[in-house]
Order: sequence, then structure tokens, then C-alpha cells
Amino acid sequence: MMKTAIMPDSSTRTYRIVDVFTRHRREGNPLAVFPDGEGLDTATMQSVAGELNLSETVFILPSTRPDCAARLRIFTPTREMQFAGHPTVGASFVLLDEGIVPKDSERFVLEEGVGPVPIRVEPGDRPLIWLTTPAIHDGPVFDRALCAEVLCLDAADLLTPTPQLLTAGNPAIFIALKDAAAVDRAALDAAGMRKLRGNWTKPLRGIP
Repeated sequence: MMKTAIMPDSSTRTYRIVDVFTRHRREGNPLAVFPDGEGLDTATMQSVAGELNLSETVFILPSTRPDCAARLRIFTPTREMQFAGHPTVGASFVLLDEGIVPKDSERFVLEEGVGPVPIRVEPGDRPLIWLTTPAIHDGPVFDRALCAEVLCLDAADLLTPTPQLLTAGNPAIFIALKDAAAVDRAALDAAGMRKLRGNWTKPLRGIP
């Protein structure tokens, strides 16, 4: 789906709404992609992403690296992300569909905040697009009892592995639960989450 957005300077930019992880329209995970984001500043990109209010909006820019086909800047409605899989796949489809990357390309590389992200394409009417996840970095570990509190669970609901923050540009705390029933019972406690964030003492790229 092609649409037009009016920028703060009254210029217009076209953008695509693409549905990722599906073969059918209005299913999957929707994403806004601006094929030409050159000349837009960060504040404008963030404002546009906030107005569109999709999970992510991607702006495609010329790459600053000779080994990359394009540069992606990815925004949620409230902040910029250094990397995310769903926007990378959707933007890759638009790059191919718009001919910015040759449509017969089977491999290319995109520049993102975490660095180069390799893309592999299985060609077809709707190509199957694969990415290579950036290197995963270890972050701090967390107290099991506190993590259980954050999820409104008992410590006995957690498996043995120590909860830990990991990031490939989009940090997440991995907390292993013992079964599906524990997952279904889990709910985020905002006060507990603030307490958990207060324990982040090790600097790590990508932590908001």
C-alpha cells in the first residue's frame, strides 16, 4: 500500500505500508517504510513515526559504508532502535520491490545502528527474506526472586538459568519459565520493573 506523508516543511514523501510475516494483506505485522528518507532530520523521523503509530517506521537512506546497499533508521512511536528484525525484513522487501536493490539480488547488506546486517533472499513473486542476526552481547544478570516479582510469579516458576540481559541492538531480559502455564500466568508489574531497571549497572550498547 502506497501513501503520502506531508513533512513539517510542507514537502511530501511517499511511504509504503507492508505486512511482514504473512502472504495476505492486512495480516502479519504491519510496518511503514519510507523509500527515500534522505534529508529528514531525527526529530522529523520521530514525529512521523509517532503520528503513524505503528510498531515501527523505517526510513531508507544512502549508506555511509561502501559494503552496504542502504542505511536503515528504525523508529517506534517513541524512540529510535539500533536494530530490529521485522523492520529489517520489511525494508528489504521494499528495497527489492522498488528496485533500489536489484530485484534479482540474492544477497546484500544493510547498514543499521548495530553495523552491517547481511540479507539473503530466496527469489519469487513474494521473496522469502532472511537476515543474519548481529552479534549478541551479554549484559548483567538479575536476581531470580526480583525477576519473578516483576512477572507476578513465584521464584519456583522460574527455571535454573540465571535471568540475564542480552542484546543484538534491541536489549531484552531473558527469564526462563518452567512451563506454558507459568507463561500464561505472567503479567508485568510496573513497580517491579522500575526496581529491576535500577539494578542495571553495566553499560551496554543499545540499552535505552
